[in-house]
Amino acid sequence: MTRLHFTRLDSTNAYLKVKYPFLNDWTVVTADFQQHGHGRFARTWESRPGENLLCSVLIKNPKTFKVIDSLSLLVGVVIYRVLTKLGLKNVMIKWPNDVYVNDAKICGILLESKSSGDKLQAVIIGVGLNLNQQTFAKEINATSYYREKQKTIKVEKVLNMFLRELTMEITKLHHHRSQYLKIVNEHNYLYGKQGYVMINGRKCLAKLYDVNSDNSLNIEVDHQRLKLTSNEVILK
Repeated sequence: MTRLHFTRLDSTNAYLKVKYPFLNDWTVVTADFQQHGHGRFARTWESRPGENLLCSVLIKNPKTFKVIDSLSLLVGVVIYRVLTKLGLKNVMIKWPNDVYVNDAKICGILLESKSSGDKLQAVIIGVGLNLNQQTFAKEINATSYYREKQKTIKVEKVLNMFLRELTMEITKLHHHRSQYLKIVNEHNYLYGKQGYVMINGRKCLAKLYDVNSDNSLNIEVDHQRLKLTSNEVILK
């Protein structure tokens, strides 16, 4: 495992998307500050310099490419395990790529890939985990380790925990021994809630249920059961 750390980057994911041809499998990039940190749908990620874990992991192993659809939720489970080991309560996984604590977002996960033609070359796992940040913009429903525990924690300690858990969980996934879906459904933030989803260009109010073995989310719209494979859920 190669570790690269920067004081400031555009974003850790963006760095790996450019440099991946020259870097090894399991290169880990961290930064104290991201000038253009973002999540899904190009949303910005607010993080104060040096206070949070901003990390991206480069995956170039074809074995992992075969299970790419599982990675976002699997990383959510890894974050769940790290946070519970750190003593946080009410940690929940929000399909498909967030982790919440006490109804506030503590972690965002961004999975991106690079291909040449129709051949996948690299997968990049990006994580933004709020650790020591004490305040957030009023319009952002966010929390942090500090806000939950009223104390700070070393970012490097959490990074090492994350990488250790991630390595173990991906190894289990390769050998069909991962129980990540069981944990997702036991701590499914969306289960039993209502939310708006887009279906065929139409905004629909859906009842939200459990996650399937193909990582899709079971929903109910107009008394019809459907599977949501890739979408955003806006809670009512």
